[in-house]
Amino acid sequence: MTAAARGVEGAARIEPFESAAWQSIGVAVAIIFIGALHWQNDGLWFQGDAPRHAANGLFVWDLLTSLPADPLAFALSYYARYPVIAPVAYPPLFYLLEGAAFSIAGPDPHVAKLLILAFAAATGLYTMMWARRWIAPMAGWAGPCVVMLPGFVQYSNGILLNVPATALGLAAWYHLRVWLESGIPLHRNLFAGLTVAMLLTYYPAAVVIPVGVVWMLCAGRRALSLRVWLPPAILLGLIVLTATLLLPVHLARHTPSIARLFSVSNWAYYVQAIAGLTAIYWLVPGTLGLLGAFVTRRRRREAAYLASTFICVIGCLVLLPATDQRYALLLAPMTVLAAFLGVTNCAESTWRWRSAVMPAAFALLVPLTIWSAANVMFQVFAGFGEVAAYLRAHATHEAVLYSGRYDGNFGFYVRALDPGFERRVVLSSKLLYRSEQGADFRWAETSNVASAADVVALMQRQSGCRWVAVEIGPDFLLTAADRLLRQALEGPEFERVQSFPLTAGAVVRVDLYRFLLPVEQVPVDLVFPSFSARVFRAVEPIARGR
Repeated sequence: MTAAARGVEGAARIEPFESAAWQSIGVAVAIIFIGALHWQNDGLWFQGDAPRHAANGLFVWDLLTSLPADPLAFALSYYARYPVIAPVAYPPLFYLLEGAAFSIAGPDPHVAKLLILAFAAATGLYTMMWARRWIAPMAGWAGPCVVMLPGFVQYSNGILLNVPATALGLAAWYHLRVWLESGIPLHRNLFAGLTVAMLLTYYPAAVVIPVGVVWMLCAGRRALSLRVWLPPAILLGLIVLTATLLLPVHLARHTPSIARLFSVSNWAYYVQAIAGLTAIYWLVPGTLGLLGAFVTRRRRREAAYLASTFICVIGCLVLLPATDQRYALLLAPMTVLAAFLGVTNCAESTWRWRSAVMPAAFALLVPLTIWSAANVMFQVFAGFGEVAAYLRAHATHEAVLYSGRYDGNFGFYVRALDPGFERRVVLSSKLLYRSEQGADFRWAETSNVASAADVVALMQRQSGCRWVAVEIGPDFLLTAADRLLRQALEGPEFERVQSFPLTAGAVVRVDLYRFLLPVEQVPVDLVFPSFSARVFRAVEPIARGR
C-alpha cells in the first residue's frame, strides 16, 4: 500500500470521530442517559435549596400573571400561606422559565428537572463548539464527556441554579472569545446579553466577569468597549444597592474578604472541589495538558486562556465566606477541555501515530466517564406527595403545621396540589421557635415554648391549624421545641389520623394528627432575621380562589 493510500485510510478512520453531527448526537445521548438513570428522583434531594427553587418558580409565575399593585404585600401574603418560598435570596430569571414550564406541563418537579437537563445539554454543546474551534475537531467529544462528569450528573438531576448558570457563563465566555478574535459585533452583544442573563440567574456565577476582564485587557483596545460592560455593570450595581437597602444582614454575611485570599486551605478546598466534580481521571490529564502545552508550546494560547480562567475563578471564590463545591461547577468544562488539549497535543507530537492515539484516548476516557456517571449516587426523597394528596382530599380548606427537616419538600407538594390557595402550611420553625443564620452560617434557634402545655396554647391562639404533620426519625434531628410538640401530640388534644412511609434518609414516616380544640384564625407577624431586622405585622395569607 502506498503512503498516499495509507494516509487516506487513516483519514477515513479519523473522520467519524471529527464529525460535529455525531458529537452533537453524543451530547443528546449523554443527557438522555443521565436523565433516565435518575428519573425516579424528583430533584428535590438537595436540602433545603432544591424544594425552594421549585416553589419559587410557582411564586414568580403567580406574581407575573397577577401583576399586583403592591408586589411586596403580594409576596408577604403568599409567604404567610406557603412559607417555603425564598424569592429575595436568588435572582428571578430561572424561576420565570420554570414557572412558564409549570403553567404548560403542570407543577411537577420533573418538569423543572427537564429544564435543568436542557441547560446541561447547552453546556455540552458549547463545550463541543469550544473544543472544535480552539483545540481540534476530534476534541469536540469533550461535550458529551462534560455532561457525564460526576458533578454534572448530580446537579443536573437536582432543581438547582448551578447548571443553568454554568451554561450561561460558558456561552458568554465562548462568544467573548469569538468577538475578541473576529470583531463581529453580534458576539459582543451575545456576551453582554448572556452575562446579564447569568447575573439574573445565580449571583456566584458573577465570577464570569473578572475572567472576561482579564481576557479583554490582554486583547487590547476592544477591552474599552462600553457596550460590553455597561449592561452587566448597571445590573450588578443595582443588585448590590438593593441588597444593601433591603437585605443588609444577608449581604454582610456574604461580603468578600481579602484576608481569605491568603489562606492556603481556601485554595485547596476548591482544588478538591474540582476533583470531586470531575473525578481524578479528568483532573490529572487536565493538569498535565495545561503544563504540556506551556512546555511544548503547542496551543500555548489556548492553555493560557484555560489557566487564567482557573486562577481567576478560584481566586474570586476563595474571597467568599460561603464555600460549596457547586460554586466551582463552571470549571468542570474547563477541566475536560484542558484534558483534550493535552491529548490533542500528545497525538500531534507523534504525527505518524495520530490516527491511533486519538481514538485510543477516546476509547479510554469515554468508557471511564460512562462508568463513573452510572455510579454517581445521591439521596432519593419520596412520599411527600402522598401526604399532600391526603390533605387535599380530607383537609380541603385547612391549615397544617409541619414539623421536620424536609418542610420544603412537603410545602412544595402541598402548594403544587393547591392552585386555588385553599390550604395553608405553617412551619414549626416559625411558630414554635425562630431560626436565625449567623455570620458563620450556623443556625441559632430561639424557642417560643417551654412545655407541652405551651405548645397546645400556641396551637389554639396563633397557629390557625387543625392538622399537624410530624416527621418520625432519630431524636437528634429535632430541636427542643419540636420534641415538646411530639410530647403534646400524646395528649388528649390531638388525634392520630394516618401515617405515611417516607424515603428520606433517617426519617422513616410522617404521622398526621388532627387538633381537637378550637383554633383562632389570626394574621401572622413575619420576620426574616437571616436577611434583615424588619418585622411585618399582621400579614393575612393570600386570599383563596385566586
